[in-house]
Amino acid sequence: VDFDAIFIPESPKIAGLLIPQLAFHDVRGVVLIGTNLWHSQVLLDLAGQYVQGAIMPDGFFAASLDADVQAFVQRFEETYGEKPGYIEAILYDSATILFDVVNRPNVRFRSDIRTALIDANGFPGVTGRTRFDETGEALKRAYLLRIEGDEFVEMGRR
Repeated sequence: VDFDAIFIPESPKIAGLLIPQLAFHDVRGVVLIGTNLWHSQVLLDLAGQYVQGAIMPDGFFAASLDADVQAFVQRFEETYGEKPGYIEAILYDSATILFDVVNRPNVRFRSDIRTALIDANGFPGVTGRTRFDETGEALKRAYLLRIEGDEFVEMGRR
């Protein structure tokens, strides 16, 4: 093949059925790229040997080496008996940001909250640093994960 990577925007189940077909048709030496849906044991179970080195983004990575993430995961597991996922992590970060802003002495009205969010240089969190643009859209960098063996590993610190 004359390309370096293949992006397969499918669920882990469908990707797990498609990817072994690439090897069957002698498509080798290309980087496989998927969506955050690929961060699933299902993909490893269906196509583990064929997805080695595959790359995917995710909004949260519970196995991150980041100390804040490790502390959050530990507290969450102690409280609920399971690992947190993306939804739990983004809710935690959202609440932390909101509590930070509303507890500032100069924030008294809803409009002050918006201004404080947009004017801030960013808020650290377990889903990464969060900034807001002038329209209020959250700006974040995703975790980049790679499949190595039977696990997902973080590609680089943010």
